[in-house]
Amino acid sequence: GVGSIAVGLKSGDTKEDKYSSGIVYTPGMHERKTPLSELYKYSPETGWEEFLGKDPELPRLAKNVRVARDGRWAVWRIDKTDLWTSAYRGELAMVSLTQPEARAREVTHGAGSLGDYEPSPSGSFLAYTANYVNDSRSAPASCTHRLLYVTQVTDVTNAPLDFPVSAPGQLVTDFGWVEGLPSTLWWTIQDAFHSNTFARTIGSPSGCTLKLAVPCTTWVMAYQADGKSFIYGTETMEKSPSLVAVETVKGEVVGELPLPYDAAADTLVTTELEWDVWPGHRCRGLLHQRRRPEDDVVVPGPLVVSPHSGPCAGIRPIDKVSIYSRYRDFLEEGYQVLVPATSGTLGFGDSWSRAIIGHVGQRDVDEVASGSQYVLRETHVDRVSLVGSSYGA
Repeated sequence: GVGSIAVGLKSGDTKEDKYSSGIVYTPGMHERKTPLSELYKYSPETGWEEFLGKDPELPRLAKNVRVARDGRWAVWRIDKTDLWTSAYRGELAMVSLTQPEARAREVTHGAGSLGDYEPSPSGSFLAYTANYVNDSRSAPASCTHRLLYVTQVTDVTNAPLDFPVSAPGQLVTDFGWVEGLPSTLWWTIQDAFHSNTFARTIGSPSGCTLKLAVPCTTWVMAYQADGKSFIYGTETMEKSPSLVAVETVKGEVVGELPLPYDAAADTLVTTELEWDVWPGHRCRGLLHQRRRPEDDVVVPGPLVVSPHSGPCAGIRPIDKVSIYSRYRDFLEEGYQVLVPATSGTLGFGDSWSRAIIGHVGQRDVDEVASGSQYVLRETHVDRVSLVGSSYGA
């Protein structure tokens, strides 16, 4: 009664054949025919056997199969191009695994930048992140941030009913289904330099959204039936790592277990800054410094500026242990580190992330330069350097 215990994709052959779909995903980036892939199921009784082959929703760029826990359906991603791109454009497709003659169907259409996706424990819902675009290749995304969507897939033969869970302009950093409950979704929103976690029972008539007292910073959240509470890990810039129990009615912490961590992180001092770039335009950022262990005093040293990658990306990390780990070598040598949230930074609303469009290498450079000058003036130091990777370099 377990059914299939594994599902996998076999990539299409690179040679053109009569089954090639001929789909052109992105003009100028992927112009050749796209041989189809095949979907295989595995069970101890039969081994690997082909379940779905030569289906238009199984092109060569199909990958990353996820199977519902009840084994009733599978979902996968279809990349829009085989060239690397930070846009991560893609679509989702799925198929019923209980109907021998089932054909795959698309779950999304015009999903734009497609993020993670996860079936609910009940097998009734699929959660995913995307920022939908219209059909025009030149049209901007409806939202520069990926929204969190839920689609009902109880009847996989019918078109899905999608609805957004998060709001436009919010940065969804993590999400998942609560272990031990059939259809309770949790997600974490980064608002500027701070995070909040929410939970909601999907499909419930009284399915209101509950804000939890402390953010979830682990990839897993579980339900404890005895205490009627959510169990997960948390840490922030002010709070050390701990395992918490948060009750499910008001979202308040009812239990906490401190976790081991590098105590050197307690010497970190993080300050939120805001400075003028030009008249009417201000920028924000984080300044990381270290208190000397011997006298608990902050002595500002030479400045290191650490721009993030992107240009559209969030400020990560935003918890003290991870921040200290990333910049430890600088901090322990007496440097101070500025992380500017330049135009294009996610988590500050769509207007701020869109502001970089057409101004890459100009607006953000002015923001970094003015922020550096501001810190140099305020801390009375005269040496500055930059460190970063990808766009941040």
